[in-house]
This record gives sequence, structure tokens and C-alpha cells, in this order.
Amino acid sequence: MSTPSLLTISAFARTVGLTPSALRFYDDAGLLAPASVDDRTGYRYYADSQRRTAVVVRQMREFDVPLITMKAVLEAAPERAQELLEAHAARLADHADRARNAVRDIVQSLRGVTEPEYSQPVRLSVGGPELAAAIRQVAPFTADTDDGATLDHLLLDITDGEVTVVATDRYRMAARTLPVTDQAGPLRRITVAVDQLTGLSDWLRRRRSVELSAVGRSMIISDHDHDDGSGPDYQELEIGDDHFPDYRLLVDQLSESADGMRLIIDRVRLLQVVSADQQITVVIDPDPDVDMITISRRHGAKSLTLPAVQSGELHRIAFNPGLLASALQSSVGPDVLIDAAAGHAAVIRSADQGSFTTLVMPVRLDPDTPIAESPDR
Repeated sequence: MSTPSLLTISAFARTVGLTPSALRFYDDAGLLAPASVDDRTGYRYYADSQRRTAVVVRQMREFDVPLITMKAVLEAAPERAQELLEAHAARLADHADRARNAVRDIVQSLRGVTEPEYSQPVRLSVGGPELAAAIRQVAPFTADTDDGATLDHLLLDITDGEVTVVATDRYRMAARTLPVTDQAGPLRRITVAVDQLTGLSDWLRRRRSVELSAVGRSMIISDHDHDDGSGPDYQELEIGDDHFPDYRLLVDQLSESADGMRLIIDRVRLLQVVSADQQITVVIDPDPDVDMITISRRHGAKSLTLPAVQSGELHRIAFNPGLLASALQSSVGPDVLIDAAAGHAAVIRSADQGSFTTLVMPVRLDPDTPIAESPDR
């Protein structure tokens, strides 16, 4: 029954700019529960003190914030909430840039242009050794293909203030993001054959900073300050076509999975364990009672524990040790963040001045497979 201090769902909906059905949905989603529910009728009633939360929920939904992010924002301190919302805004801006590029390409196709002209030049500067390292890190994730998917190419995804070097063979993916300076021109996705870029590794490592400039189907990497006689001061590369998977959409979807778990683990220690024997499946078993994970192997091998920060829907997950070791070796920084939802690829992320992201498919694990008992548990 309604009381003077409570509002019916219809009245509350009118005051906050939502519909009653939306309020029911947000209640079911765990975002905004009513202050009271009539046991007999099931009617929901809301308190005046809930208006601010309801308005924030409405504003976030108008901003296309995913439900899992909305929940995190509502539960976070103001500083963390701002970080989450700014990250979402950055993703929206990136998607908008891609949409504008897609519209341009479609219009050109309708006018009889068989491929984008890219008449506006793109220019940026990036560290030579850093670019060489990024190419080396992601190159093993490419694949030979004859279906036009450019999986034997690396993607240089130029966004505002960053360039991300990406490779995928459909089963794995790696992405290394680097900061750039002196950026000019439109944002653009550029594909270059992996052989062209890996062939420049030594040349790039000897340049403190290089300039990338692209127009049409040609890209030039140059170093105007280089004068030690170790080779030409520029390299010209052919740009491939644009049929490269939308890796950002995939990573965003996997990282924001509502039923996923998140683990933060010491990268070096985990790599040491995984590299010990790359013939036996590695099983990671989070412990919900303490911030520890058990690393074990099938067939009764001895297990051990590692500290880990854990959140989300914890579950056991198994990996091919060779694939996991490759991802960890390519990663940067002292630790890795693993986002994993049951039945999906695991997103493994790390960061130093930039960031490195890989996707690794888990292997099937029988739920009844015993885990070797750790001496620490």
C-alpha cells in the first residue's frame, strides 16, 4: 500500500523520466530496486531519495552504457565512476569515427569507386624501438589465408593519440597500443603485409622516433634526423585492403560479459609455471574464499598457488600451455588482467606506457576433472 513517503511506480516513473516497464527492467537487472514491494499485490513503491539514482540510470542508458558498467558506476567511488564513464565515451567516439569512415566508403562505392581513395594524408610520430617491439609481439598471431581476410597482414589502427598494432589468425588475437605525437589528418585503419613490417625491425630499432605518413595506398616511414649511415632514412610500404576483423568490438564484448570473471595475476610468476611443461593442459582454479588461484595440470601433476585479485563469476578455466605462454611472453608490465566468461575466448591484457591485449581460447575441461591438491590449501 502506498504511504505519503513512497510513490507508486507510475508516479515515480513520471518524476524521473522513465517508464514503469523500464523501472521493472532495472529492478530485475539489479540496478534500481524499489524501496518497498506489496506482498499481496506485487506493486512496487519508490522513495523520493531514489530519484537521483534513477535519473543517473536514465542518463547512462541514454548514453548507451552497458548494464554491467552501469552497475559498476553506481557502486563505485566518484573518481572510479568517472573513469568508467570516460572509457565508455572513448569507445563511443571510436565507433562514431568508424561509422563516418564506413559512410564515406559506401558513398564512394555507390559512385562507382571500387575502393576508398583516402585522399587526405595521415601523419603521426611514434618511437622506433617501441614500434619494432609491437610488430615483433603481434606478428606471431598472423596466418596465411587466401579468402581475402588479410590475416597475413598487420592492422595499424590510428585513433586519437594512439596507434594500435593488431594481428589475428581467427583463433588468437594480439593488439599492442602505443602513444603517438605530432598527429595530423583523419583517423584511419591501415593494413600492411606482415613480411613488410617484420623486415623493418632492425631499421626501426635504430631510430629513436619515426614518422608514419599515409595517403592512398602508400605509407612512408621516415626518420629525418637519422645520419649514422646505417641505411636509408625512409621506407615505403604498400597498404593492403580493408577486410580486417573488428577487433575492438570483440574485445569490448568479451571484457564486459556479465557472467565473466576477472583475475589479476603476476605475469612473470604465471609464465614460469606455464612454461615448465608445455605438453600438459594448464588449469586455473580460483579460490572464492581467499585471493589465491591454484595452477595445476591434468593427469595428477603437482599444483601450486599464486596470489590473484579476483572478481566476477569465478570458475575453473583450462588453457593450452603453449598458447598461454605465448600470450604471456608477448605481454608487457609486471602483471596481467584476465577476463574470462565461460565458453568464450579469454581476454588477456597488460600495460606499461601503452597496452597489450591478446585473445586466447580456453580448452574444454570436464567439470569433474579433479584438481591436484596444493600443499598450501
